[in-house]
Formats: sequence, structure tokens, C-alpha cells
Amino acid sequence: SANNGEVHVVGGVLKLGTADSSSGHLNSFEVMTFNIDTDNDDTNRYFGFYKNGSSGSGTELLKIDESGNATVQGQVVVPNTTGSFAVRNRIDNGAMEVAQRMIDGAGEQTVDSSSNVFLIDRWVARGESGDSFLMDRDGSAPYGFRNSLKFNCANTSGGGSNQLYVISQAIEGYNLADFGLGGGSSRGMSLSFWVKASIAGDWGGSVQNNDRDRSYNFVYNIGTADEWEYKTVYIPGPTSGTWDNGNGVGLRLNFDMGCGSNFRGNAGSWNNADDRGPSGAVSPMQTLNSVWRVTGVQLEMGPAATPFEYRGYPIELV
Repeated sequence: SANNGEVHVVGGVLKLGTADSSSGHLNSFEVMTFNIDTDNDDTNRYFGFYKNGSSGSGTELLKIDESGNATVQGQVVVPNTTGSFAVRNRIDNGAMEVAQRMIDGAGEQTVDSSSNVFLIDRWVARGESGDSFLMDRDGSAPYGFRNSLKFNCANTSGGGSNQLYVISQAIEGYNLADFGLGGGSSRGMSLSFWVKASIAGDWGGSVQNNDRDRSYNFVYNIGTADEWEYKTVYIPGPTSGTWDNGNGVGLRLNFDMGCGSNFRGNAGSWNNADDRGPSGAVSPMQTLNSVWRVTGVQLEMGPAATPFEYRGYPIELV
């Protein structure tokens, strides 16, 4: 029934439009639109929410296609009202708050050899002899954060196939034991972070086991250079391989800064290889003075990325 512009459906289903005819729309003063079979071909139907206009002219907020796939523009926010989301983030110091090696304000460490360089707690950088990049804790950050980890190419790479340029964090196995990595019911994980880079395009990274013989490469796109962008990546749980659930490395998270082809592979699947990133991704080490920043890094169980978990400085320091 309709009353004063409102539609009430009791004990039934509201149907809008019919096959091979005009799509149905519910408009609320150009706030949102419900769309069904927008091209009138009885295929590729979807259910969508739009802001400031109808489909095709407004901003898409939520889309559910006929296969049940959902696309959300923005964060999936789940209120923490029961405590069940405590200790969601398995990354330590994801907001780059703690940097105990920055004595008397000194920072900007040079990464130019085949050894690990530490500056911001829990984060490690690795480069090659003869080439160099600078790692620093920077004050540029998106709203809600104070710091970011900054990469700056100081001496470009020759692009050799065996070269490694990577910024990583190793997560202890105890902190991931509930993921069941390597088993038949291994849990998937969501990676989220804020990133700002001087080069637009497809960037990448990977997660891998301690032995570095099982790797999953992921791609994230920088749409606009020198702007903070929020990224989410879903990584299915590995159902094979050797994984440490004790005090060794349970999982490595890598951000690829321009690794050679021998350390890159196909994205979107678990590979039996030591991959630090996807083939064809941006290689900032081949662009002098290229800059990349990251903060708000979170790795959590499940298919949906939730807002960054702030633990407070004293807990993060411990």
C-alpha cells in the first residue's frame, strides 16, 4: 500500500520492473537508487545503491550482482560492541608509532646492501649493494594517523632478475596459530593499509611462509599520485605448505619496492616460489627520487577489512 509517499510491504516481496522492460527505481530526493536489470537485456542484473543520482550518473556505494558478489566503495565498518574483535590486527606497530632506533630524532636510514636494516620497530628493509633507498618515519599521514613509513629511491636499480628491494614484517607463529595455515580449513585473511606514492599504477606485495616456498602475490592500484588512498586485499588461506605456529616466523608480509623477475610471479594464487611481489608491478627503485609511504597496516582473519585497531602507545611499545 502507498500512503503519503511511503510504500509499505507486509508479508510479501516488493518487485520493481519486469524482464525486458524498464528497470525499476526507488528514488529518495536523489539520495539513493535501487536498480534492477538496468540495461533491460534480462542479463547482468544487479542491486545497487547510488548517491546523488541514478545509476550511470550517480556515485555507486554498494552493488550486489546476480551471482551474489558484493562491491562496496569504502570501508566495511563493523561496530565492536561485544569484544569479539579484540586483537584483530596481527601486525605490530602498523601505525608506525614506535621507532626506538630514532635516537635524538635521527632517522632516514640508508638501505644499500644485502642485509636487513631496521628503523621503525618490527619493520625491516632490504636492498642491494650499489643501489640505495632511504627509509624514514615521516610526519605525513592520513586523517587519524600521525606517522608513516617512507621509502625514497636515492640510487636507481639496474633491474637485475636477482635483485631484492622490499619492506617487510615477520609475524610470529603464535600470533597466527588460530588461522590454521596449511590445513584444509585454513582461514582467509584481509590486509588493509593507507598508502601514498609518487607513481600511479599497479603496485604489489606478497605474503609467504617462513621457508619462502609458498607465496601469495597481491596487487593494489594507486589511482592518483601523491594522494593518500585506502587499500584492502583479500588473501585466501593456504591449504598446503609448511607453516610455523610457534615462536618462529608464522607469516611474512612484503611490500615490493622493485624486486627482480626471479622474485616475482603471478598474482591471485598461492605459488610454490619465493615471490615478493607480482609480475609487472611498479618498480619504484627504477625511478630516482620516487617516494612511497604506508601506514595503518592491518592483517586480520576473515573476508572483510575492519577499521584500524588502535591499541594505544604503551601496549604497542610492549
